[in-house]
Amino acid sequence: MVKFLFDANAFITPFNIYYHPEIAPGFWLKLKNYFETRNFYTIKKVYEEILEKEDRLSNWMKELPSQKILDSENDAKVMEKYGELSDFLLQEYESEEEVEAFLESADAYLIAHAMADEEVVIVTFEKYSNSPTTPNIPAVCEKLNFNFSIALQQNYELIWEIKNLDHLSSCKCITLFEAMYLAGVRI
Repeated sequence: MVKFLFDANAFITPFNIYYHPEIAPGFWLKLKNYFETRNFYTIKKVYEEILEKEDRLSNWMKELPSQKILDSENDAKVMEKYGELSDFLLQEYESEEEVEAFLESADAYLIAHAMADEEVVIVTFEKYSNSPTTPNIPAVCEKLNFNFSIALQQNYELIWEIKNLDHLSSCKCITLFEAMYLAGVRI
């Protein structure tokens, strides 16, 4: 069964732009329900990143079931893949400093989860950038030969024009909108 693993910006972007709780409280209730009842997860590093800022989003995050917040650093398989990812990124990118910063972020752990478990699909709002110096989730997924959604590839420009979403079932990296579509969430 597919596990949707949420990046911090899959929470932050909707909170700040698309679905602020004062405008769309039902979205946040439904998303919390899906974390409680479906295959929606995040990781401890994402959880901690969001809790750094005391706001409505951090209060909402505190209500998520603890079993839906995966502890990457206590998962031997994830940490093995994290080591492989570290070696890979140091070979692929020109800036060791940028790679080190990426490796300290939640993003690297999300990708390590996807490498360790073929059922994991990363949910992000990160924009694709093929920088030779700076890793980002969609570009690293591409370098690892993971499929990622057309919406991420095109930086969301054609997200509503994509008529056939069948390609999503083979993707390892998708947007929040696509994850909700695959999970059958309708608001």
